[in-house]
Amino acid sequence: MAISKPSTCLKITGFLIALLLSRTLVTIIVSFVPQWFPIAECLDNDNTTSCLHRDSEEAEEELFISILYATSQLTTLIVSPMIGVLVDSVGFDVPILVGILCLFATSLTFAFANSINLFILARIFHGVGASFVFIAGTGLVSCSNYSPQTVNNIYTLEWLIYGFDVFGPVYGGIAVSLFGQQRTFSILAFTLIGNLCIFVAGMIISDPDVSENKLKEADSSNTTTYTQQGFKGLVKNSYITFSAILVAVAVIPKAFLDPVLPVWMSRDFGSDSWQIAMIYFPQWICFELAIIFSAFIMKKMNNKMWFVMFINLLLIAAFSMLLFMVSAEWAIAIPTSLLSFSTTVVRFLIFSVMAFLSRQIFPLDVGRIFAIYDFFTILPFAVGPLISLLIYEYAGIFWLGFTMTVVSLCASPLSFIYRYVFDVEVDSERERLSISPTHEPQYTTTTVHQQDMLSDK
Repeated sequence: MAISKPSTCLKITGFLIALLLSRTLVTIIVSFVPQWFPIAECLDNDNTTSCLHRDSEEAEEELFISILYATSQLTTLIVSPMIGVLVDSVGFDVPILVGILCLFATSLTFAFANSINLFILARIFHGVGASFVFIAGTGLVSCSNYSPQTVNNIYTLEWLIYGFDVFGPVYGGIAVSLFGQQRTFSILAFTLIGNLCIFVAGMIISDPDVSENKLKEADSSNTTTYTQQGFKGLVKNSYITFSAILVAVAVIPKAFLDPVLPVWMSRDFGSDSWQIAMIYFPQWICFELAIIFSAFIMKKMNNKMWFVMFINLLLIAAFSMLLFMVSAEWAIAIPTSLLSFSTTVVRFLIFSVMAFLSRQIFPLDVGRIFAIYDFFTILPFAVGPLISLLIYEYAGIFWLGFTMTVVSLCASPLSFIYRYVFDVEVDSERERLSISPTHEPQYTTTTVHQQDMLSDK
């Protein structure tokens, strides 16, 4: 499965657009979901209406929000390992195409949903589509025949787009207020149709200069060897294992706060949808700044990334404790924005490590590596809403922040393992790029002794 140059650009463009829409869809409901279904169970007895107590209404509202949030993430947890194996078996094109179609189904379902069941169905579609797009699309970038610097630049762009899961509530709160539910999601659906055309064009176009004989000749000149590890082999690698743990820890603050913030702000401060949406705007800015900062660290001083990661894990613990000090609506933006910056730095650095491993050390397990990353990124979002809303309801915002602080402090020493992750000299990149000026091999290759050096970690 060679990736031809003319088609690669279109495919990556289609992947990045799909990622943008996927990240927008995942959190677009944050700012206005409490207003979608104002829970007020009423009983009609002899033409007289009596409503249940406020506490019962709030409990049902929180249960609905928890289920709605968790559905997409639970779906991703189930399908991501299978998608990782599928990508390693059939390549990237078909999985990305399936992912775009699932996102299209998500937008249409959201546009016309008028019941809890339809909203949950839309979230299931999104969970499947988001996994296909992320795992296959990131693998496509990793296995492209671009230089390492170009690949890193695409990763940076990918993560800048990833920030739209922070911008999603801003768009959702404003767009729904202006255009209504159907128009808001119809815009996304039509955009996905255009994106589908771009990606299909990339699948159709091929490089006329690359013949089958040239491909076989180039493959025969590649003398380095590699083996497929599988999930069992990958989890034995300490870099992969600790990366999975740390990325889950870094995601916990967002997973805990996303469902709590709308309830907290609407209940304690009487905030409207647009006010809740605007709290996420400074978070988005901090997210984008964190990506630029992290990309600079990886480019100029990647041997110090472990120290940067350690410091930011400590900062996550400190910023989490600032939550209980908030006494005004506008002040909520301060700790949440600081948390957005530090958590994003940690997530990007871990992603960079796993991308390096997939490209240089485990080239036959690209899909599985990004499936692991996707699984442990989503895991906190699957269980977080259920936990965080319970802690907030029965213990308060202080104990919610305290829980995030303890988790981050306990995980921070794990960052020291990355002190030597980039010290292995990998010559296969030069060989891979010099195979042929017109040929892009299916996988990056790595010599056996280099693979063993990291596998034994």
